[in-house]
Amino acid sequence: MLLVEHRDVIFARLQRDLSRLGIGVYRATYPEDVFRVHSRIPIELTISNSGLPQASLWLTTAKLRIQSPSARVWSYTTNPDRQEREWARLVGIEKMFVYGGDLFELAESLQRAVRECWSMTKTAGDMLSEAS
Repeated sequence: MLLVEHRDVIFARLQRDLSRLGIGVYRATYPEDVFRVHSRIPIELTISNSGLPQASLWLTTAKLRIQSPSARVWSYTTNPDRQEREWARLVGIEKMFVYGGDLFELAESLQRAVRECWSMTKTAGDMLSEAS
């Protein structure tokens, strides 16, 4: 899994919680990192902060679709407006998590969704072997 987050504290919390599910979590802090990681490592899911200061998540996702058409992308945000939701739909972001700034709520929501997503497609043994 690739987690796109520029804030160290947020990344550390989400990475720790998602790793508890037995999933390897890589980090991207800049949009260029997203493309670099996707070109070198098979990534099942990319989860990104929608408020990246360096670039638009929407443009980054559209470019990623050119490189990896089947890439799965989820985003999280504190307060999306109508335009943000429309951009997410247009570029094919599968899920948008609205968390209101509560990191604990976000971590729980992501863990729950990742657990559901992975349980539908993989066994626990598959996930553990990928994390190593």
